[in-house]
Amino acid sequence: MAANSHLLTDRYNREADAYRDLWAPILRIAGSRFLQEIPSGTVNRVLDLGTGVGGLVPDIQQRFPEARILGVDRSAGMLALSTSGHPRAVMDATKLAISSESVDVVLSIFMLFHVPDYAAAVREIARVLKPGGRLQLADIVTQKSVQAVCGIVPQLWADCIGGAAVEEEYLDAIRKAGFSDTRVVDRVDYFSKSPESTRRLTETFGAKSVVIAA
Repeated sequence: MAANSHLLTDRYNREADAYRDLWAPILRIAGSRFLQEIPSGTVNRVLDLGTGVGGLVPDIQQRFPEARILGVDRSAGMLALSTSGHPRAVMDATKLAISSESVDVVLSIFMLFHVPDYAAAVREIARVLKPGGRLQLADIVTQKSVQAVCGIVPQLWADCIGGAAVEEEYLDAIRKAGFSDTRVVDRVDYFSKSPESTRRLTETFGAKSVVIAA
């Protein structure tokens, strides 16, 4: 699985321009909508985990005008295209080089399904959040295990299905990391513009896009 993760990072490095032009605008629409689900209050530091080309940063800044925003991603090629002007860094979601209890809000948009050990990433999120901090994420989940049926297939990971977790297992991992109030607050049609073959796979495994607050 680690090999798949490196392959995906290499792919995003190579195709960063295409991602910026095609997918970033779509993800920004989904992201700006779920930002409104976060209660207002004092927010001094926001971690945009899997920031990509930084497409959501302007909306984060508008929602939390006083906050310092840090964007992190595994793809240096994606980060190089960010024009937000905010700090950004290459980091592994399972090994964040961020102090414990130093972040008020963690945002992650359609990224954790690319992390082989998503439970470890969620534990890292819990570690860097301040007591009472908020996690808001959108991700792909399934009703059946793709890997149990198909094994580790790089193309399925590229199609955003291969790394997706079974929904109940995913929610359980978040709760076990310490997020007792974990809720699905919205569902987004992430696959509406995907090729027909990908859409058929999503139907086979019950793949869905969910927005989760914790």
